[in-house]
Amino acid sequence: MIQEAQTLHWTVLLTVTGAAPCWASACATTHIKHESMRQKLDAIVTNPNPTYYGQFLQAVGREFGSYVKLYSIWNEPNQPQMLLPQYVHNQVESAVIYRNLWLKGYAGLKASGNFSGMKVLFGETSPVGNKPYDIVAPLTFMRAALCLSSSYQRSAGCGRIPAAGYAQHPYDQKQGPYWVPPSYLDGADDVTMASLGSSRARSTRRPPPALYRLTCRSTSPSTGSRASPIYCSAYRSPSKRSTTRSPSRWLTRTRESRPLTSTAHGRPQPGRGSFQTGLETVTAHPKPLYHGYPVPLTVTVQNGSKVAFWVSCAPTVAATRR
Repeated sequence: MIQEAQTLHWTVLLTVTGAAPCWASACATTHIKHESMRQKLDAIVTNPNPTYYGQFLQAVGREFGSYVKLYSIWNEPNQPQMLLPQYVHNQVESAVIYRNLWLKGYAGLKASGNFSGMKVLFGETSPVGNKPYDIVAPLTFMRAALCLSSSYQRSAGCGRIPAAGYAQHPYDQKQGPYWVPPSYLDGADDVTMASLGSSRARSTRRPPPALYRLTCRSTSPSTGSRASPIYCSAYRSPSKRSTTRSPSRWLTRTRESRPLTSTAHGRPQPGRGSFQTGLETVTAHPKPLYHGYPVPLTVTVQNGSKVAFWVSCAPTVAATRR
């Protein structure tokens, strides 16, 4: 698949994430036969072994590093279904775990023999925190992982992270790209489309380059907290304008949706296929976004009289379907 992407001259971002094998996580010390399915799933994302992870990244670097040069460590480590524990005694424990995973993973890539030209991203955090649901806000997570105070001063004795940039997923709910999270969801430390240009999202005096992975969480038809297909089409252009140099994640065809699975500790567990980001429905019928995807366009009125146009050209859907 990576080789085919290269033939299309696409840059590949390889995100190496969990869950970890049982022998490389808390699962190894859990009497797995007597645990529930939810507890088993929690175990394989609890305290993954950084040393083993670094060894795996070294193998990944040997296998792919001669032609894949952009990597990211873990996916959404501020989410409890991806990494546990998130909080211990009201402290962001997941950030400490992630920092160790990142450093070992970076060292593994460096030892792979193919490190020349590699860039490794930090973060891949989800956009909105909700402490009662065990989800850490992205800027809260970033400060804890980078040993930064609330005013972004680094703690003494905490070394710098040699990251090429910070990766963030600023996708929104059905409210769209203009939605600012309310304060009761830790909104001051959230990073959504509407907050990308604010000072709170820039975080530091000299921030690293940021990479935003963008998607519209549409269902077909729309349900719950997801935007309808027609709104995803409308939201595509202003979202793309906010993240001009960042990739957008769209499937060609929507996957079949599955219902929410059982909950654990009050946390809803989304079923497989909950990100309905296809340009076509499950039955291969084009959504409104299908026709607007290649050329996103925004038109804004400025000062009541001037009109500003913004347009971005992309390969046609037919050319990228394969």
